[in-house]
Parts: sequence; structure tokens; C-alpha cells
Amino acid sequence: MLPQTHDTLRTGTTVLDFFRSRVPVYAEDAERLLDAHLFGPHQWTARLSDLSDGELRRLLLAVLVNSPQRILALDEPTNYLDFDALDVIEEALRAYRGTLLMVTHDRYFAERIGISRHWRFTGGRVVDDCVIGAV
Repeated sequence: MLPQTHDTLRTGTTVLDFFRSRVPVYAEDAERLLDAHLFGPHQWTARLSDLSDGELRRLLLAVLVNSPQRILALDEPTNYLDFDALDVIEEALRAYRGTLLMVTHDRYFAERIGISRHWRFTGGRVVDDCVIGAV
């Protein structure tokens, strides 16, 4: 699950250690995956407490899309991300083969990653819009 805020993660743990504690891969694979999510070698030893909100958000998304979990629940995943990070996350979520449940106000992002069902809250009810683009 990707929460909207992540203040509890601001610890002394390094980026690489945090990633490897949640994604069961060898160190070389972790480094390759982190690099693909815009975390170069100079950031692998950075402490989570030193990351910007956008960097921490990007790290959490990198963990989620590379974990063995088959269901992702994302709450406003585009918060704090710059355009380069959005491109990386879009690509990663398009490649994800599990179930994705996402809350977002960013309809463009939802369309770009292939969300096929859309619900909205209106008048105290949940309305099923079925397919994005059909509204």
C-alpha cells in the first residue's frame, strides 16, 4: 500500500538497505532496479531521512512495483513527483502484472498507465463509470 504521507519512514536506513529489506533480490539486481527508478549509485547510501518528499515517494513506488505482491493500493501516487519520475512510474505501472487499485485526481496519469475501470464519488454514492473515456 502506498499512503499519501510517509513521515514514519524518515529514518537512518539507507536507500539500498530499505529497498532490499522489502524486495527479495540480490544486491546487483537491487542496484539495477534502483537505477531504473532514478536512484544512481551516489544515492544508494543516502539515508531515508535525507530524501525529499518526491524521492521518498519514488522509492516507495519502486519497492511496490518490484515486490512480489500481486495487489497494489496506491493513494495519490503522483504526489511530489517531477516529470522524469512520472515517466518512470508510468512505465513501471504499465508493466506491472498484478491488480492495481488507485485513488487519483490525475485522470491523464490513470489513462497513461492503462486503468480500465473508473469509479467516482458523487452525491454520497459510488458511481461506476465503467471505462475511462466513456464519461
